Amino acid sequence: MTLFTTSSITLKNGRIKQFGRVEIVKKILRLPLRVNALNNISFIKRLAITFGNPIIAPSCAYDKRLCPKDLFISELKFALDWECLLKLSKLEGRIVLSERPGICYRIHDEATTKKSIMDNSRQMEESIMFDTLLPKPVADIYKKNLSKFI
Repeated sequence: MTLFTTSSITLKNGRIKQFGRVEIVKKILRLPLRVNALNNISFIKRLAITFGNPIIAPSCAYDKRLCPKDLFISELKFALDWECLLKLSKLEGRIVLSERPGICYRIHDEATTKKSIMDNSRQMEESIMFDTLLPKPVADIYKKNLSKFI
């Protein structure tokens, strides 16, 4: 199954947000996917999502008929899209990426992301994903240092 995704422009308080640390990190994490000769290899697809979720979920396009039936079944609410990418990374197919922004992602006070930051569910779910993707000692060190960077 092939997933197509793009980068995005961020709109906050009615203004286009300048390229910041988060956007740079996401762009770096997506680097392995930019190589079309490699973006069908499970290791490469997983590498792109191991240290964070660099994919903007609304920018994704795929043929739903080809998706596993359990793709969107999850206990996670905030990191659901990241967990879906992990499942897709194990399947045959590509993650095709265009770094040309395909959507405008609006940040606002009612957003799920903001609510999940406020109630700490984002941090808890991201911790679960890092523990899934990395060896426990590495995950612990990474999580501790990630909060200082971003």
